Amino acid sequence: ARDNTFAKAVEVFMKEHVANLRPGTALQYKYALQGADTAPWRDRPITSITKADIRALLAGMKERDVTIGANRTLAYLKKFFNWCAEEDLIEVPPTITVKKPHAELPRARVLADGELVEIWTGTAALALRPRLALRALLLTSQRRGEVAGMSWQELEGLGTDEPVWCLPAERTKNKRAHRVPLAPGMVELTEAAREQAAGAYVFGAGDKPLWLGGKLKQQLDAAITANRLAAGVAESMPHWTFHDLRRTAATNMHETLNVEPHVVEAVLNHYSGH
Repeated sequence: ARDNTFAKAVEVFMKEHVANLRPGTALQYKYALQGADTAPWRDRPITSITKADIRALLAGMKERDVTIGANRTLAYLKKFFNWCAEEDLIEVPPTITVKKPHAELPRARVLADGELVEIWTGTAALALRPRLALRALLLTSQRRGEVAGMSWQELEGLGTDEPVWCLPAERTKNKRAHRVPLAPGMVELTEAAREQAAGAYVFGAGDKPLWLGGKLKQQLDAAITANRLAAGVAESMPHWTFHDLRRTAATNMHETLNVEPHVVEAVLNHYSGH
């Protein structure tokens, strides 16, 4: 039991299960299992982690107002402890009857045109790479992790009339390769990024892709609020998420531009039978 510590079990789990996942998902597992919240468990035998420990961890996150993050952390812990049970490291996962600490409402936020302008303008306050990445998120309507992990190798035809971003199957949520024709604005972004190129990733540095996470969202929200105050608007922008940008794009294509459903789904790389 002393040899099978939480840290050692996590290390094996990360190698066998997490290493093949998408970079963004792998990073979330790393935060959940090797971050500050589970640090006190590192040297404890894996068999000693109890339901009370799980609940205490989630309560601590809730006190810090990391509510949705607590739900995600519980999901990753459940995956890990279920794996531990499958590997006979424990008999019963301590997470088995633990419920989500925070109720989640269905996301239905569609941003107004003016809000999209505010987001675009707000990115001007950020460093170059995150600024370009967030604007690429707006221009392409692709998933956050896909944009953050865009590599130079995936871009084809930048100097031609048909520039395309070719997403390989292993980088997409539905494991289907996806081709994204690049509008002139996107080509300009890649040209600006190339001037600061420092590795394989368009928006990353060295061998690491950019992480479009909560800290960056907070910086962007602060910039938007500052712009509103400067314009005499006292209220902050209502809560929104990066994923809302995809929903907004889909809604505008459907309702404003009258784009056929199968074309919208092709743009978003969805698959639902159209």
